[in-house]
Amino acid sequence: MIPELFRRALRGVAVPVAALGLAFVGVAPASAQELASYPGYPDLRVSAQLDKPAYDSGDVVRATVTITNAGDTAAQDVYVFEDWPFGLQLDSPGWGDLRYGEDPVRLDPGATITVDLTGTIWDPSSGTLHFGARFWSNPGDPSDGDNAFSLTAPVTPTYGDFGGTVIDDRNGNGEADPGEGLGGVQVFVRGGAPYRSYDQVTDRYGRFFFDDLPSGRYASSYYSEDGWVVGPEYPNEDIWTIGPTAAVDAVVAAVRPLSDKLLVTTGFTRDSYQVGDEAHAALTLRNKTGQTLTGIHAHCNGIGNSNQLNGVGAGWAAFDQSGPGVTLAAGETRTFDVYEAVPDGALEFGFVALDCEVGPGAGTGVRGLPYAVARAKVPGATTTVRAQIAHDANGDGWIATDEGIADTRVALLDYGTHTVAASGRSDAGGRFEFAGIPAGLYVLRVIGPWQPVGSSSIVIEARAGSGGYELVFGMEPRGNR
Repeated sequence: MIPELFRRALRGVAVPVAALGLAFVGVAPASAQELASYPGYPDLRVSAQLDKPAYDSGDVVRATVTITNAGDTAAQDVYVFEDWPFGLQLDSPGWGDLRYGEDPVRLDPGATITVDLTGTIWDPSSGTLHFGARFWSNPGDPSDGDNAFSLTAPVTPTYGDFGGTVIDDRNGNGEADPGEGLGGVQVFVRGGAPYRSYDQVTDRYGRFFFDDLPSGRYASSYYSEDGWVVGPEYPNEDIWTIGPTAAVDAVVAAVRPLSDKLLVTTGFTRDSYQVGDEAHAALTLRNKTGQTLTGIHAHCNGIGNSNQLNGVGAGWAAFDQSGPGVTLAAGETRTFDVYEAVPDGALEFGFVALDCEVGPGAGTGVRGLPYAVARAKVPGATTTVRAQIAHDANGDGWIATDEGIADTRVALLDYGTHTVAASGRSDAGGRFEFAGIPAGLYVLRVIGPWQPVGSSSIVIEARAGSGGYELVFGMEPRGNR
């Protein structure tokens, strides 16, 4: 016979257990007696309500959920498990510590937790919002028929338009005046109900327009290949509410990056080092902004590679993030000797790298700052480059066995000197191999009527121990672009 507590724990769920020759089946709704508190156990009682009886698809939904422990024993580790599919995309912090795996939540006898939630509707296409959840605790609640809630409301799908202009606001009036629009800027928007992402490129007048977007809240971001810094600075972002009542006509300001006028150059003082050597670099800053710049710091190795200098220690004292940073007067040029030990990982890469963002706010998400980049060899390790060159002739996104570029001369050029480090010919399948070459950076040159797809060159980072991987490079007939 199945124990009574187990039966209640599975209330309303049909679960065949063939291996035991048993089956749990759905049971009738819990009776008042079954909902009564059990001595020595917690008794969670849950209620919930929505703020409106019906919604448009882009509305912000507000729900209030109350959890009370009516038992005589504390409920430990109280957590929530939302019904699937999720009805709402909850705003942060959502359920907070009630999410499974967060800090344990304790609910003493007679205590109540009230959670105010906001969110947007995940999928309004069904015409109905379904939002529900069940709560669990340790020890379990034997009278669990009131441990859950299920809310529904009708939803009307609605749509709206989002347009605007990206401008170089030369006169500072915040308006899109003639001649200020910036063409060629990529505009990305994400949001709505259901949540989706969209993108466009501004026309020659800086304009963009998205029509019939699902209503809701959207965030937008921007990218300019010409280096413009578009939109607000991190962590701020443009937030829009788009719906059927009125189209959004945005004016998005862009400014030139600081890197246009804070000029940074660098280079190691030697061409090669060994692991553990103190690598010195001359870091030169020139201020052409017309005003004094203060708080200039350096943020290095943002990618976290093991061959890069990290920009810390005595050799970077002037740029230390915890200090005041460097001050540079208008028109001033200063050169700093920065230095740091070559890390162990540089041997595997075959080179040590300096890759630092430099300027006020470096490392905090400020866009448009200049970068200081330098490389120096760290010889001693070798590797093998195995690769294939191929042309996706049928455009299906896959390289078929007959799409390799056969019998074609290929060469690896040293990234720094562009001298030939290795050369050969591809086989019948377009494959080639260069064994025993020094670890390092190389440029692949394909000799003949071919060019890399979507790029002017192919750079290969040949690390020691990476020879077990075959690289595949897509090519297209030269002159296609």
